[in-house]
This record gives sequence, C-alpha cells and structure tokens, in this order.
Amino acid sequence: MRAHLTIVGGGLGGLVAGISAREAGLDITILESRNELGGRARTAAGAYKANWGPHVIYDDGPLWAWLDQRGLARPAARAPWTSRIVMRVDGRARRLPPARLLRGLLRLRRLDAPVDLPFAEWATSQLGDADVEARI
Repeated sequence: MRAHLTIVGGGLGGLVAGISAREAGLDITILESRNELGGRARTAAGAYKANWGPHVIYDDGPLWAWLDQRGLARPAARAPWTSRIVMRVDGRARRLPPARLLRGLLRLRRLDAPVDLPFAEWATSQLGDADVEARI
C-alpha cells in the first residue's frame, strides 16, 4: 500500500506540493473550495484587470526553473513594452516623477534599510521630507 497525502488548497503552493508528492511516489488528493484550481493566481474578469494574487513568476527564479523542468512553464510571454509609460501624480499624467520624488528614490536606493524600524520612520529620517516618503 502506497502512502497517501491530502493537500488542502489547490492554489500554487498546493499544486506544487501535489506534483512533488506524486513525483515522490505518493498518492494524493487535493481539496479545493472553489470550482477551479489556481487559488489567487488569477486575474479578475471585467473591463479593468486586477490580479488577485501573484501576478508574475520571474523567468530567472527557482519556481520558473522548477516549472520549466516539468514542461509547465511554456509557452510564456513577456509583458509588452509600451511606447508611453506614464504615472499619475497629483491628478496629472507624467512621464517622469517629480524631481523631489526622483531624488528621494535614488537616495534610498543606495541605502540599506534597517529591519527594526518601520519604513516610514526610516525613510523620513533619511529624506527629511514626509511628503516624499509618503509618495514612495
């Protein structure tokens, strides 16, 4: 008699666990509360798209390699680059962030954030500008 594993949840983690368990020779049952597998790794239907959970599996990461070894990663597509990327700041569409915000981002990028402080407290102490910190 082979060992049997019951997995609760048919999201990404449950599916990876199920595949790994089968590869190890176990019989499995996946229990899922919804009508479809995938958990939160899906995009809401409608005029505007919203991701419910993980929105990307990076093609240079360990999960991608694991999926690719099993023939589950392809076909895949890269997100298209648009000719015009804009951001909304104070109700205006802008191609670049305001200079103060850009300087703040560049300054914080070079620093190591401490693990024992909230981000807002640390960023404000580094930037001296609560408005820029709040936007970041």
